[in-house]
Amino acid sequence: SAAWTMSQQYNTTYSDRGTGYNFFDGTAWGAQPTTRLEASRGGWPSILKMSSGKEASMTHNTDNSYINMAHRATTGSGTWTDQIISTQDSNGVYRYLIWNRSAVGGLNNETIHMVALTEPSGGTWTGVPFNGVSGALLYYRSQDEGVTWDRQDIQLPGTDSSTQIGMSGDVYAIAAQGETVVVAYFDDWGDSFIIKSTDNGDTWTTTIFLDFPVEKYAIDDGLDLENNGVMDHVFSTDNYGVVMLDHNDMAHVFYGVMRYMDDDLADGGYSWFPSTNFLAYWNESFG
Repeated sequence: SAAWTMSQQYNTTYSDRGTGYNFFDGTAWGAQPTTRLEASRGGWPSILKMSSGKEASMTHNTDNSYINMAHRATTGSGTWTDQIISTQDSNGVYRYLIWNRSAVGGLNNETIHMVALTEPSGGTWTGVPFNGVSGALLYYRSQDEGVTWDRQDIQLPGTDSSTQIGMSGDVYAIAAQGETVVVAYFDDWGDSFIIKSTDNGDTWTTTIFLDFPVEKYAIDDGLDLENNGVMDHVFSTDNYGVVMLDHNDMAHVFYGVMRYMDDDLADGGYSWFPSTNFLAYWNESFG
């Protein structure tokens, strides 16, 4: 099965946007899709297959501001059904989660692990900080192939306000196999780390693989590590990477490297240097 964000419209609204899907049966692909799987607009699908043969596409729904799971009982055939995953507040309003990532694990491949970002605050964003974090990365878990969700709106270690001011979208990855699940976060102006569970998401341990020299750095704070009045360059991730688990459940991380500088402390921005050209690798044996 293959899934991607798709639209047939050549404009800037993409009102028909949603999951494009196709299936390879071992001999040939199906017909090119022309309509999305979901009933309403969304994007960022993770395509999943469970042990029963059930498959699902997890997306964030932009029409209704929630995480949607389009699913069907048999991989490669059948009718898709929508299911809302996000929680509701006391007024029945769904938590606005975006840019999700999902993976299947558990002893019988019946567990869905998902992370997604709350809507950030400030600028063009209108979200409210979640427990003090603007754009908080939240964890969800289902142990019955998405029928029920026994972990919702969980801030994993390393993602709460003790270490984060705000978090960004699309700068994280997830992998799972058996009882092991790992989330990697690729920051630019903060620590980059993995959060790993070996008990199917019950408990978690955080390991920093790239230690940013200043905790909870905010743009325009000024990065002068030598205290000589000159703003310093710093190497960090370029926000993009992947995490994988090997046959021994060890996490392996690859990420791009970028050079940054925050020398104008009144512009609300920073400089980055696209001629930087590094690919970095780390695994848990490195410490």
